[in-house]
Amino acid sequence: MRTVFLSIFMLAGLSVICQPQPQRERVEAMRIAFFTRHMDLSPAEAKVFWPLYEAYQENLDEQRSGRRQKQADVRERLEEMSEDQINRLIDSRLDQAENALKARKQFITQLRKELPAIKVAKFFRAEEMFQREMVNRARQAADNRQLPPR
Repeated sequence: MRTVFLSIFMLAGLSVICQPQPQRERVEAMRIAFFTRHMDLSPAEAKVFWPLYEAYQENLDEQRSGRRQKQADVRERLEEMSEDQINRLIDSRLDQAENALKARKQFITQLRKELPAIKVAKFFRAEEMFQREMVNRARQAADNRQLPPR
């Protein structure tokens, strides 16, 4: 289940990254409204939540950027790599996953210090719901593009 969730999260994240900036800004505005509404954040809670969330997202973005660079190198050279190089690559991927988990744990720990537990639990639910919404929108957009013109 966690793998499915992470895959969907990554796909949605990639779709946002690959889109033009105005679309990205619209998605971000949707995210803010969606999370604020579904978490029932008061203005004071939103002031605490959003800086923590933005720092968390920046951390993940930096990690993704490094991972993308390594993936590009590997795509070109995988067949030429030695067994030792491949094993270091595998270890690197595991380290990246650990770092993402550490960042998430740190974010959730900070949230738990600043917000009531119910708001943290609502964050998890809102996060899943938002990702589902983004995947559904992406599917609808893809379906609309595949329809033959009238």
